[in-house]
Amino acid sequence: MQPGSEAESADRGAPALSVRHLSKRFGDRIAFEDLCFRAERGEVFGFLGPNGAGKTTTVRTLGTLLAPTSGSATVAGLRLAPANGARIRRRIAIMPESPGLYLRLSALENLRCFADLYGIPDPAGRTRGPRADRRAAPTRRHRLPDHAPPRGGRAIVRPGRDPEHDVAHDRPARRTA
Repeated sequence: MQPGSEAESADRGAPALSVRHLSKRFGDRIAFEDLCFRAERGEVFGFLGPNGAGKTTTVRTLGTLLAPTSGSATVAGLRLAPANGARIRRRIAIMPESPGLYLRLSALENLRCFADLYGIPDPAGRTRGPRADRRAAPTRRHRLPDHAPPRGGRAIVRPGRDPEHDVAHDRPARRTA
């Protein structure tokens, strides 16, 4: 079995995250250093620390948006490596502090747009937008073409915009404030 292969990732008993001595540097600046932790599937956990402590950089690194400087990790059962980046991103969702929605589009149009970007098909062969819309925005108001849903409405739409897998929130306490 090749490291990082689909066969290796098939173990559903693997933790959601397993991080061993992971570090990220930008030149001489240390973003985070020697992180070691494990998070099981379904477990809720978070990073706490002051501004500049490396919380967002850690989330971006585990989400394959940045490459680690050293150490190793598995994310959603896959080894954190450039070759696995696309597969990891299909299995997780990163919800950053900023909304990441197109405010000129309705809630449903945003859901359809991101489903298409992620290549997520609907079981019936359609994009997953209508089904995600019912789950993420259950009120009639959010299914209508409101071109600028309130901030709380954007927070409701966001989970439906991302893949139906593990979600990493960056500053979740600010989501609707």
